[in-house]
This record gives sequence, C-alpha cells and structure tokens, in this order.
Amino acid sequence: MPSANDDEQNIDNHITKYLELNKDSMLDLAERHSENLAEALTNNAIDTAASSSNPALSLPQSSLTFPRSSNQSDINRIKEPESFRNSKGDIVD
Repeated sequence: MPSANDDEQNIDNHITKYLELNKDSMLDLAERHSENLAEALTNNAIDTAASSSNPALSLPQSSLTFPRSSNQSDINRIKEPESFRNSKGDIVD
C-alpha cells in the first residue's frame, strides 16, 4: 500500500524530470526576457534624457557647430607670456 510519503516523492521526481527536460527552453525564455527588459530600460533612459529640460543633459547650441577654419589658428596658438623688463624705472619707491 503506497504511503503519502511515496506520493510526495513521486511528485518530486516528476517535477525534477520536467525541469530537466525543459531547462534549455526556460533558460532561452529567461534570456529573451532579460534582453527585452534591458532594451526597454535603455530606450526609456534615452527618451527621458532627450526630453529632459535639464540643461546639463542637453548640448548647448554653440557646441553643435564647428569653428570656421579662419579661427583654427587662434585655437591652436599658445599665448606667449608678456615679458617685463626689470629696470629701476618700473618700480615705484
């Protein structure tokens, strides 16, 4: 005569077999859901940043244009420090 303990063991064996047989399918499903969630969160973050009125998150208008080539030499030029003569006439007593 089968006992209640035998029935529980039988159910546990069936669950274990089911999980073993469907492990790959469940892992694939979990991976797809994970990828979909990551994509949705990324899109949400991008949409939020793009629609934000916070100026720190948006580019200033001037950064969207490049300087003219005539100004390029001014950008690359290193300013020379002014040289001062050390003479008696420069110092007021």
